[in-house]
Amino acid sequence: MQLGSNLKILEVGCSSGILSRYLGEQGHHVLGIKTGVDCLEAAKLRCSDLPNVCFVSTPDEIEKALEATHDVIVLLPPLPELVHEVLHDKIDKENIVTGLKERAEYLRILMSTLSEDGILVIATGNRLGLKYWLGASEDNYGKPYTGLWGYGSRDQHPRMFSRNEWVEIFQQADLPHHHFLYPFPDHKFAELILSDDFIQSDPYAHSLLYRTRSCDLVEPTWLPDQDEFLHWKSLHQSGYLQDFANSFLITVAKSQERLTAVFPYDFIKLSKSRQRSKYHAVTYKEKQQPIVIKELLDKQDTEKKDKKGVVAHVPCSHKYIQGPLLAELWINALVMDGRSEKFKPLLNDYYQFLKIHLEQAEQPGRFLDLLPFNIILDSDGQYQWFDQEWAVACEDISAEFILFRALLWFSFAHDTHISCAMKAENLTSIAEFISFGFQLLSMNEKGLLPGFIEQEGRVQHSIDPTQGIDQVHAVLRQPFQQSIRVCQTSQFDAQLFWVTETTPLSGENCLNVRAYMARERQTLFFPLPDQVENLKILRFDPSDRPGFFHIHRLTLRLTPKDAAESHVLWEVVGGDIAEATIMEHMHYCSSSMRDVFFSVGDDPHVIIELPESVTEQSGQGRLQFEAVIDWPQSSDYLAVLNEMQTLRRLMSEIKVQSKESQQRLEDMHESAAVMRQRITVLEHKIDGIRRTFIGRVLRKLKFSPFQF
Repeated sequence: MQLGSNLKILEVGCSSGILSRYLGEQGHHVLGIKTGVDCLEAAKLRCSDLPNVCFVSTPDEIEKALEATHDVIVLLPPLPELVHEVLHDKIDKENIVTGLKERAEYLRILMSTLSEDGILVIATGNRLGLKYWLGASEDNYGKPYTGLWGYGSRDQHPRMFSRNEWVEIFQQADLPHHHFLYPFPDHKFAELILSDDFIQSDPYAHSLLYRTRSCDLVEPTWLPDQDEFLHWKSLHQSGYLQDFANSFLITVAKSQERLTAVFPYDFIKLSKSRQRSKYHAVTYKEKQQPIVIKELLDKQDTEKKDKKGVVAHVPCSHKYIQGPLLAELWINALVMDGRSEKFKPLLNDYYQFLKIHLEQAEQPGRFLDLLPFNIILDSDGQYQWFDQEWAVACEDISAEFILFRALLWFSFAHDTHISCAMKAENLTSIAEFISFGFQLLSMNEKGLLPGFIEQEGRVQHSIDPTQGIDQVHAVLRQPFQQSIRVCQTSQFDAQLFWVTETTPLSGENCLNVRAYMARERQTLFFPLPDQVENLKILRFDPSDRPGFFHIHRLTLRLTPKDAAESHVLWEVVGGDIAEATIMEHMHYCSSSMRDVFFSVGDDPHVIIELPESVTEQSGQGRLQFEAVIDWPQSSDYLAVLNEMQTLRRLMSEIKVQSKESQQRLEDMHESAAVMRQRITVLEHKIDGIRRTFIGRVLRKLKFSPFQF
């Protein structure tokens, strides 16, 4: 956003001060309001070295802050409770009828504290966001569907609002100059921001949402159980994309001219956070301009070339082109009848396109990213390549390898659709889909795949140090699923925390690496930040659930400054891990086959207290922690756990039935006792009859009283 420089910024709801520090580092004077004790202390600690950043938390301090004049107000709902109370005391309660009008009065008060060219920025979730329809937790209450049901009352606080509700709030607050922006996947972890004008004017704006996946801010393991891109595309084509965006970034000003100058872009897109920081880039298109600019966030990294790396980072600007993605045509062909006949010519055209370009190219490696989701079909049906960023730097590259990459990552993005569409072909995994693609082109892939997998592993590790050949193998083995939700138990984040002499154990000093349940070994890479020194303790969380797993080796490597090769700084193997570490919520046992670790909860971890010699050397270069591990029994454990739950339920039912049967048996015993008593009475009566005169006569006549 083009806000200006040396501004007075009021941040309402500053949380733990992450944004406060960023704004302070840009030279702005920041006043943050936060009432939560833990978050407030964290914010103060984070910004303790910035004299231009301060925080207030008491009613008097908040009252004073709301009476001062500010250039920018950043509002991050929900309002802190004391802010809500202070604002509530300022409004005319006799005219307040609904919760929307109350919010409108709050905004009116905040706008009155802005300078004439001031900007109010609101970052908030959308009550009707698509991810909430797909089952994600509501941000404030942590439960699915809470916002969709309307919170039970329009007066409920805190709460999120829909786009129409925000428009009504602005109308009641008499704030005509406002502008909606749409961050994806949401306002807290935005990778893409689309402007309102761009969505309305460009029929292919939804293409930028390809491979954008929503996240649950409350439940990190949640995944949408449907292909979101299909929803985004359909919503955009029907004119409802803005209404169902997951979040809003709203700017409000006192004049339309100031509002227009704040965000002069059609869109801004950031690179994935998992990439190495030196590769972080921003892609944007300015309004009324035909060029898409791609550049590094840190301009100082532009001249730093990693000559020994497998890939080169070569972000390129390009002409903006309208049209559908080639990936869209592929998925359309696969979900239709006669898919082989429809998909084959598309795949063949793509393969021939690759061959022609690589044969004519002086540097074939620059075509590494020539994939179906980086190709647009223009109005003439011609392929137009965009979003060029990566190139192979020091290895040979072939059209067949790029075809392998295209089939690999296309099927990874669309496994739900492909699994449903291709049941007749009996394709059950991504590896089988790749074979299917090569066979359509009459190519034998079996001799090529091992080399392609190794090369892709090197490429991924160069871009993201937590990835490698093990992760590529895991993707290839991943079975197609009818629902993405089904696979949630097969993947999770392993974590590494670290403690130095100056930094305690906290969520800020943590790395996450995606791991997959599989019988094969996986190597998890945790590259620690360059500034880590005097390392004392490591905490490794190998799993997030009960189960069995094997830890084969834990290694801490050091790459000295200005050196290419690393060496082992600390290492422990197999059963020695149990003796060299402190284990929490997990146990170790040694079998005749191998060393086995058993997790008994959802937070198993090992604590590694490093020797002093390691601590002393830890600041001499880059550190990387590696864990060689596998989870052969975890999926089986979950299956057994589910089966045990079923058996327990059946046992409970059997116990109830047994109790009922026991009661019926006791009733039968009582009935039998009554019958026996009646029989005894009858026998006495019969014996009495035998003793009478009539009885003796009947016996003489040999007549039984029981005969007729």
